[in-house]
Amino acid sequence: MRVDGGLSFVVGPMGSGKTLFEVRGGVRAMLEGGWWITNVPLYPDALDRIAFHVAPLSRTKRRRLRDRLESRYIYTDDLRHALSHGVDRRIRKPGRALARLGWDESYSELNAREWDGGRGKSKDDRAELLENVPMLRKLGVHGYLLAQHEETVDKNMRRICNWVIRLHNQRESIRVMGMRVPFLPSLFLAYYYQANNT
Repeated sequence: MRVDGGLSFVVGPMGSGKTLFEVRGGVRAMLEGGWWITNVPLYPDALDRIAFHVAPLSRTKRRRLRDRLESRYIYTDDLRHALSHGVDRRIRKPGRALARLGWDESYSELNAREWDGGRGKSKDDRAELLENVPMLRKLGVHGYLLAQHEETVDKNMRRICNWVIRLHNQRESIRVMGMRVPFLPSLFLAYYYQANNT
């Protein structure tokens, strides 16, 4: 599903594939000519492996693609820094977000219990962070906050999100006599629900 910017929540229990969902989406965004801003670290050889998968027969194409991917993968562990990124006004495309911001374990930065700051932060720090989020759509960025449940994240963030994406791993939810069936393959399902539709 292509979304043209804003904010979405990706929620699901442990093992539901949240990080996998974000990595797949981030790699797809980079291969389509966009940028991926995230706190999800890739393996050191990940970009080489992606390039090999796309162009297995041409060393030159692989090298060019790897260089392009390297400039489009922006890793940061500071959410404020991640929110400062935007697509240049001259290359923005209407109806399409050219950058993807994926933030794993988002409740560590935006914990619902820490509305007054917390963890050495002030209320002003939290307010400044929340003021930047509504600008994502205008900057050509689609943000994805990954958490086990949306209620663990600040309610101000929940109120401004466009979509709630619930992930479900079929293998983790099927039990026979209370026991997990290990030989079943993982089947990751993503259900999109429009937020704030009440």
